Amino acid sequence: MARVDARQKESRTGRRYLLRTIVPDDAQTLLDHTKDFEATALEFSVTLPEERQNSLEKRRAWVQEHLDEPDWLALGAFDGGTPEIALGAVCFATHKLKRLRHMGTIGISVHSMCRDEGIGAALMQGVIDWARAHPTIECVGLNVFVSNARAVHLYRKLGFVDQYVQKAFIKMGPGEYQDDIRMALWVKDVPPAGG
Repeated sequence: MARVDARQKESRTGRRYLLRTIVPDDAQTLLDHTKDFEATALEFSVTLPEERQNSLEKRRAWVQEHLDEPDWLALGAFDGGTPEIALGAVCFATHKLKRLRHMGTIGISVHSMCRDEGIGAALMQGVIDWARAHPTIECVGLNVFVSNARAVHLYRKLGFVDQYVQKAFIKMGPGEYQDDIRMALWVKDVPPAGG
């Protein structure tokens, strides 16, 4: 069961929040968070609103799946208010195939009211620390739009390196494409190149 100890944190602006494992009871809060993301940052998402798991039951099942898989993790930054607001969320999932299970991929979002406060960096660092301590995870990967300069800067600052750029990988609409960067951070020793 993938869990981390809850930690009280403070953003660069003095906002206090709790960084903790997401649990099924957070499903509605996560749905509200997703609505904010879709309204303010959809240009950086591959998934369209109609493709998301937008029912409470499906979101609960998604959270439970992340809790049940020993190599998966879902972390949230919560303000502790009533009602509670998800300030950010990050998920990590390994591949199902055995030969690829030593690595996984991150997805992250931060609420529009608290971007540039360090919450995204804290969420990412939470996954990185967990992966370093995990017995089988060796590499944390992610994909990011080339146009998302703020995210690319954060990932590089955390030690992620570009693996490759996929030209015109994401079709935003008729005749409109975005390039995508695949980035990775080895949390164990980097293996020698081989073939």
